[in-house]
Amino acid sequence: MMHLPESCQVAVVGSGIAGLTMARELALSGVRSCVVLEAGPAGDLRHKNSLPGDIGLRLWHTAAADPYFARSWSSNRPPHFHRSSGIRRRVGGRSLYWHGVCLPIENDVLRAGAWPPSVVDALGSVSGSGWYADTARRLEDWLGEPLDASRGPLEAAVLKWLLAQGYFARTVPQAARFDRATGIRVPYSPVEHWLREEPGGLPPVHARCEVLEMTPTASGRVALTLDSGGSHRVLVAERVCLAAGTLPTTVLAGRLMMRVAGTDECRLEGLNDHIVQGFTASVPRRVLALPRLPGDALCYVPRTDPTESNLFVDVTETSDPDRVLLTAWTMGEQVGGDSAVRVPRAPGAPAVVDVRFSARDHCVIGHQTRQLGELAERLAGKPLPTGEWHFAAGSPEYLPARTRARAHRGDGDGIAFFPYVYPLGSVDHESGTLPLGSSVADDYGALRCLPAVRVAGPAAFPRSGAANPSLTTMALATGQARATSSTL
Repeated sequence: MMHLPESCQVAVVGSGIAGLTMARELALSGVRSCVVLEAGPAGDLRHKNSLPGDIGLRLWHTAAADPYFARSWSSNRPPHFHRSSGIRRRVGGRSLYWHGVCLPIENDVLRAGAWPPSVVDALGSVSGSGWYADTARRLEDWLGEPLDASRGPLEAAVLKWLLAQGYFARTVPQAARFDRATGIRVPYSPVEHWLREEPGGLPPVHARCEVLEMTPTASGRVALTLDSGGSHRVLVAERVCLAAGTLPTTVLAGRLMMRVAGTDECRLEGLNDHIVQGFTASVPRRVLALPRLPGDALCYVPRTDPTESNLFVDVTETSDPDRVLLTAWTMGEQVGGDSAVRVPRAPGAPAVVDVRFSARDHCVIGHQTRQLGELAERLAGKPLPTGEWHFAAGSPEYLPARTRARAHRGDGDGIAFFPYVYPLGSVDHESGTLPLGSSVADDYGALRCLPAVRVAGPAAFPRSGAANPSLTTMALATGQARATSSTL
């Protein structure tokens, strides 16, 4: 293990997408005294997609199969924020699990009033200027082509079929390189910058350094109590960037708030996750008029109404040359306010997630059921039974549905649909407990109780929209790192 200093200018807590993006941007901004603290190990930096067969798929969907999976909270409403809801405690974090989808939060959501106007203006747009554009350009430099580049003739055929059915479908922007040797697309991870020498150097990542507590000092700095390889250490930092994932960040921030206020309880509201459900099906190739060429497709239909969802369609080859595996899913916004996290005062005690569904959440679920039913009917050419999709305990899960669809051997044009649901917390998009521009954090994530501590990642999202969070996470982390460096 590399030497851990007694003090530094900036301590970044967490080495996932937000943490490593911030650390790299801090280095590019000229900050040299910076360390990254990661509770998990650093021995395995492979993205799950680079693993053979369906190993990566099982790691993502089966908590017991992943040695880096951890959950330090309980839920009052299983299966939500239970089962496969957790963090990936390893250097790289969830950046080694994501699929590379790069969608910005919808403009109407950003400008609805929850996000601070100064941050919305700074984010800009992917095609224009601002943090979104800076992030997209860096990803495209890494990718070597536009994020929405076509994936080949199979995807073109799927898009043509969707357009013929009346869907305004597009290629999903994706930061994932195609590995010709394996035939697999491996998404970007900021870990890659630490695997090669970069001009100016990068902050060291200290693995197996868990932050247990943060304490204000008389000089306005922050003392972090660490469990470093089994022994307790104290690191004093001028600035702290919390990027350990929404739930761990919420707990650390909540304990700091209690320490500063002298209270013994803390309830942070606004917790939300994307509402996701879908189906997977074995579909005859001729139904979609697909060419007999190997390939894959990832398309989406943007949401057209605030209570509707992005509709994704993924098509991959199967062992049967006459059939493909089609997976469709809807991803909609859960507006925070009804769910919360109860933070315990004692270090090591589990937090409790209080899960509640609002009337708007049920409206989103109803719209998703309609969206999925319409697509299934257009595929099958006939009405399907209603009520197959439901968002409650006992709902079918993705991996068993996919397994059954792969094993299905239909006759002729027969299609069998296998619906599934992602319980809240299992999408890995949880957010909203420490929103920008709120009573707990300022416009750029500095905590009101101790401005030397800044919150990064989706925990700081005032609203998430229907978009996948990673592009916004990287864009926001870029801007927050620049704001942090300007105060040193």
